Amino acid sequence: MKGKGVGEKNSFYGRTHSEESKRKMSESSKGKIPWNKGKTNIYSKESLKKMSESSKGAYEEKYGKEKALEIKDKISIKLKQRKLSAEHKRKIGLKTKARLTGKTFEEVHGVKKAAEIKRKIGANNWAKKMKGNFSKETLEKKRQNLLGDKNPMYGLRKELSPFWRGGDKASSKKSYRNNIEFRLKKLIRTRLRQVLNRQLNGGKKYSSEYYGIDIQKIIEHLKKQIPEDYFTKDYDIHHIQKLSKFDLNNPQELIKAFSPENHLIILKKEHKEHHIKHNDIHAP
Repeated sequence: MKGKGVGEKNSFYGRTHSEESKRKMSESSKGKIPWNKGKTNIYSKESLKKMSESSKGAYEEKYGKEKALEIKDKISIKLKQRKLSAEHKRKIGLKTKARLTGKTFEEVHGVKKAAEIKRKIGANNWAKKMKGNFSKETLEKKRQNLLGDKNPMYGLRKELSPFWRGGDKASSKKSYRNNIEFRLKKLIRTRLRQVLNRQLNGGKKYSSEYYGIDIQKIIEHLKKQIPEDYFTKDYDIHHIQKLSKFDLNNPQELIKAFSPENHLIILKKEHKEHHIKHNDIHAP
C-alpha cells in the first residue's frame, strides 16, 4: 500500500485547490468533532507499527531527499513557534511541579507509561550517541582521565551491594543462600524471563513493570508461605494455574498468569514430578 497515492500516482498530482474551494472545505469542517478526540489506546501495537512503517520515507518518495529535509525543517520551525493554550501550559506546569517535588516517574505517569519513558531516555542517551563520534584515542584519553584519584567518586565507593546486577559473585551467592527476598526475586525474574524469551521468540523484552507485573507483591504473598526448612531444602516456585493455560501474548493474560495468588512454594522435586505427571511441556 505504501506509495500508492504518492507523486504521479496521486489523482490530484499537479493540480491545486482554488482559494474558494479551500474556504468551503474549511467552513464544512468547522464544528465537527474528530471521532478519536480524547480517546486513548484505540489502536493496537500492531496497527501503530503498520502506520509508522507506512509513513516512513513518504516525504522522500514524493519530493526527493533534499526537498524532504527542507520541508521537515519548516515543519519543525512552525511547531516551535506555536502558541500553547493556558490549559496546555497549566498541565505542563503540574507535571513539572510533580517532578520538582521529588515524585517518581511512576507516581507522575503510572507504572506502564513510566517504563516506556525510561526506555526512550535510555535509547536517546547522549553519551551513547556521542560515543561513535569520538576516535579510539580520544575515548582512551577520557577513560584515563577518570581512573584512580582523578575520578570524582574515588574513595567514596562503599561495599558492593549483592543486588547490584554485575556485583561480586560471592556476595550474590551468600544473599541467595540467606536472604529470602533476594532468592524469591531472583526466581520470579528468571521465570518471567524464560516465559518472555519463549513467547517473544527473540523479540524486544522490557522490565516486569512494563508488563504490569508487580514482583514485590508476589514476594510478599510468597513470604507468608515460607516453610521453616526453606534454606536447608531445595524449594521452587510453582504456578497453581499452568502457564500453558494462558495466552501469554495477551498483556492481560500475562498479568493474570503472574498474579500473586497464582504462585505457590513447593519442593523442587515435587514441582518436577508435577510437570512430568501432567506432561506440561511449557513448564520453565
